[in-house]
Amino acid sequence: MTITKNKECIKYFIIAGIILLCLYSNGIADLFIPIFDNIYYGNLVRLFVAITSAIIWGIEILAIVLICKKLNIEIFTPKLSKGKELQTWQVILLFVLTILPMLIISACINWQVKIVYALGVRVTTVGLVCNVAEVLAYAVRMILMIMFISCIQKGFELIFKSKYVIPYGAIFAFLTFGIIDFFVLGMGLAAFYLIVSILYGIIYLVSNRKFALTWLLCYLIYLL
Repeated sequence: MTITKNKECIKYFIIAGIILLCLYSNGIADLFIPIFDNIYYGNLVRLFVAITSAIIWGIEILAIVLICKKLNIEIFTPKLSKGKELQTWQVILLFVLTILPMLIISACINWQVKIVYALGVRVTTVGLVCNVAEVLAYAVRMILMIMFISCIQKGFELIFKSKYVIPYGAIFAFLTFGIIDFFVLGMGLAAFYLIVSILYGIIYLVSNRKFALTWLLCYLIYLL
C-alpha cells in the first residue's frame, strides 16, 4: 500500500460529512409536530413527519447531486463501472449477502416476514398508513446512506493505493450512521442494523459500485 497526496480526496470527505448531517436533518420535521397534532386528533403525526422527512431528504439529495456535478465528483456509479457485467461469483455473493441477513432477522422474530413484523399485523388503518409512510421514507434515506459510502470509499482510495480492495465505505458506515442509529434513533432491531451497515458497504463493492443495484439490495435487506 502506498500513500499519495491527492487533494481531490478532500472534496469527497467534505461531501461525505454533509451527507452524514443530512441523514439526521429530518429532525426539522419534529418542529412541525404542533401543527400535525391538530389534524385528525394527532393520529397522523407519524405520517406527516415521514412525508416531511422524505421531502427534506429529497431536496438535500438534489442539492448534493448538483454540487457534485459542479465539483466533478462521481457520487453515483463510476464511469468505469457503467455497462460492466457482473461475474458469476459476484452474482452468487450478492445473493448470499442479501438473503443471509433476511434469514437471520427472520429467525430472530420467530420466522416472520420482517416487513409484516415492521408494519404490524394488529394495527388500525391509520397506524398501518403511518408505518408504510415511514418505510417508504427510509427508501429516500437509503439513497443518502449509499452516497455516503460511495464518497468515503472514493476518498480513501485517492489517498491509499493498494492492489487489494479495502471496504473503507463499510467501515465508516459502521462507525458513523451505524453506531448513531443504534444509540440515538432507538430503532426496532437496532443491533441488526448496526451490523448490516457494514454489509451495505460490502455490497457496494461486490456490485461493481453500481449505485442503483446497491440501493435495491440494501433496501430489500431493510424491508425483508
